[in-house]
Amino acid sequence: SAQAKTLAQSELDTLTGQGRTETPEFAAALDRLALALARGLDPEEDVRKVVDQAIALHTKLGGPTSPAIGASLNALGDYQYLRTDYRGALASFEKALALEEAAADVPVAQLTATLNGLGQASTSLDQAKRGIELHERSLALREKAYGKADLRTVETLSLLARDYLNTDLVRAAGYFQQALDLAEKSGSPNHLLAGQAAFGLANSLRERGRCQDAVPLYRRTLTVYDAELGANSVRIVGPLNNLGMCFKELGDYSGGRRMLERGIAITRSAHAAANTAVL
Repeated sequence: SAQAKTLAQSELDTLTGQGRTETPEFAAALDRLALALARGLDPEEDVRKVVDQAIALHTKLGGPTSPAIGASLNALGDYQYLRTDYRGALASFEKALALEEAAADVPVAQLTATLNGLGQASTSLDQAKRGIELHERSLALREKAYGKADLRTVETLSLLARDYLNTDLVRAAGYFQQALDLAEKSGSPNHLLAGQAAFGLANSLRERGRCQDAVPLYRRTLTVYDAELGANSVRIVGPLNNLGMCFKELGDYSGGRRMLERGIAITRSAHAAANTAVL
C-alpha cells in the first residue's frame, strides 16, 4: 500500500508539472491514489477527499453518468468494506455497477473489480447466493481476458471460496486450494493474494478440526502479510488470532499466547494512533 501510494502520488506530481491536471490520465491517477489510501486504511477524510476530487474530474470530463466514476466509487467501496461498513460498501459498488452497465464499453479490470466488491459486500450481508453469482460472473470475464494462471483470476477464486465458508467448507477449501495453486503457477507465490488464499484455506481447515494442517498455512499467511503490509498492520491480527487458537487446540499454550498477545498489541497500537489522529 505504501509503495502504491508513493507511485500514484509521483504520477500526479509529474502530470501536475506537465500542466495535465484536467485529463483522463490525472483522473485515473487520482483513482489509483484513492485505492491505495483505502487499502492502507488511511483516515477516512483523506480517502474521501481524493475520491471526491476524482469524481469531480471524471464528471467534468465525461458527464455525471461517465462509467469512469465507477473506479472512484470502487475505491470508496473498498474502504467501507475494510472498515466493515458493508451497507455503505454495497451502496457504493451498486452505484458503480449501474454506471458501468449503462455504458457501451467498460474495461474488464474495472467491471470485474466492481463485481468482486459488490459480491463481497453481498456475502457479508448474508446474501451469499448473490455473492456467488457476482463472483462467478467476474471469474468468467477474468479467465477469458487474462487466463487462469493470473493473479486477477486468483483473486476472484478466493472471493468465490469465501462465499461458501458458511455453507460448504469442503467446496470453499477446494476453491482456496485452486487459487493457491494458480498463484504458484503465476510465478507470484508470495504475493498478497497468495497470502489471502492461504489464510482462507487455513480457516476452512480449522473450521473442520484440521488445525495441524492449518498451522503451516497460517504461518505462510503471516510471512506474506508481514512483507506486503508491514508487521504492525491491523490486517495481520486475524491470522495471528486464528493461529493462536490453533496452537491452543494443539496443546501449545505458550505459542498460542504469543500469537494472541501480538495481535492485542497491534490492535492497541492502532487504536492509540487513531485516537491521536482525532486529537
